Amino acid sequence: LIRVDGREANFQRALLADVKLIEADLNRSNLQEADLRSADLSGADLGLANLNEAVLTHARLSEANLDRAGLFKANLEGANCAGASFQNGDLLEANFANSNLLRAILDEAYLAKTNFQGANLEGADLSWANLVEADLSKSTMEFAVLFRANLQEAKLDGAKLYGADLRGANVEKASFIGTH
Repeated sequence: LIRVDGREANFQRALLADVKLIEADLNRSNLQEADLRSADLSGADLGLANLNEAVLTHARLSEANLDRAGLFKANLEGANCAGASFQNGDLLEANFANSNLLRAILDEAYLAKTNFQGANLEGADLSWANLVEADLSKSTMEFAVLFRANLQEAKLDGAKLYGADLRGANVEKASFIGTH
């Protein structure tokens, strides 16, 4: 299914585990509650797609476009999202625990109550992102850009923030216990 054109297709609740959708065009597709465990979506265009409550555990999304996509309560635990773009996306309560988000673009994304425990966010761009009550504990955020990000009540305990850009960030009531 490499480079398949699935624009605006309805894959709601579809079983797509382990499928290869490399560089697929899934723009505006409905993948709500789809099972995409270990799927390879490298370089795919998922802009404006509905991935609410989708299961993407251990999926490969490197260099994928998920700009303005809906990922409410999506499970991306252990996913490889290196270089992926989630710009302006709705990722409320998503799970990125132990995921690789190296150099990912998450600027202006809605990430409130999102779980990033143990995630690699090195060099990621989280400018203007809403991270209210997000859990970033034990994450690697070295050289991450958090310019003007809202981190109110976020949990950053044990996170690695060396070289991170926190200019203008709101860290009111955030927890930084053991952060270095």
